[in-house]
Amino acid sequence: SSDRDTEVLVIGAGLIGAVIAAKLAENGLAVAVVDAQSVGGGATRRALGLVMPGLHPAHRRDTARGVELLASLARQ
Repeated sequence: SSDRDTEVLVIGAGLIGAVIAAKLAENGLAVAVVDAQSVGGGATRRALGLVMPGLHPAHRRDTARGVELLASLARQ
């Protein structure tokens, strides 16, 4: 628990959650991150495609969809 104010709560500190939290904090927002495990400790199939070349076509499709969803979220 913390007594500080939080503007954004990121649930999940895997690759994408950690990057999103870091970018929001870099932009001056008060960010808190919660995860059942360690920060950056896991990777979903979608996140994996962002950091590893030569993946199976299904991973590429999932990654493209994930990037598209993140871009949509950023625009909102």
